[in-house]
Amino acid sequence: MPRPKSLSLASIPIALAVGLFLSLFSAPAAAALWGYCGGPLECLDNGMHSPTIDNPPVDFGFTRDTGPSSGDLIVDVLEPNKGGGPLTGNITITGTLSGTATLFSSSPWTSGNLDAYLGTPILGAEPDNPIGAFLKGSTTGFFVYQVDLGTTTLQLPSSPHVSPLLNITSGPLPKGSYIVGFFNDGTGTFQATDPRGAIVVPEPASLLLLASGLLGLGVSRRRGRN
Repeated sequence: MPRPKSLSLASIPIALAVGLFLSLFSAPAAAALWGYCGGPLECLDNGMHSPTIDNPPVDFGFTRDTGPSSGDLIVDVLEPNKGGGPLTGNITITGTLSGTATLFSSSPWTSGNLDAYLGTPILGAEPDNPIGAFLKGSTTGFFVYQVDLGTTTLQLPSSPHVSPLLNITSGPLPKGSYIVGFFNDGTGTFQATDPRGAIVVPEPASLLLLASGLLGLGVSRRRGRN
């Protein structure tokens, strides 16, 4: 069996230089937020979004994939513009934090990234939230309701119950609405919710599939106990 080749003395400085260059100039992956629900099975990650079985959504919040970290939390509710205009009034959020999400603009978000639509100070938030990640069915855009909930501490996804729990108490959201968060820990640009972690109020057909999945999960658990 041939012996593995070892680095020559001449190649070691080159390898060290390459490693140092990569460590100094490679941009670290941006931190992202992830939506969650506090109650059992209230939100299920379907690989694309996190559907909630509650409308209005309750016991929801956000975690951060690096943390715990303290900073400013802004929450946006994306309401589909299927009706041609805003379908709800102001959206009241209560819980660990509280505030009123108001209509950001009378013109809906219909193209590009959400941070570009929202502008300063959200502009430049990472990761990207392209509108294509949220459009479903006949929806062509979203009216955005926004509230700054102030300073809080977000936990790692492994400890979601320690993060702030929020509730919408002003009434149900239109089907196909999303809830996303933006967070600034003071070290740079805002961190955005990964589109796959956005909380969504499912359409009726999706809700039926979700209910079927929950039923199947319950049956499999009962069989496992028998």
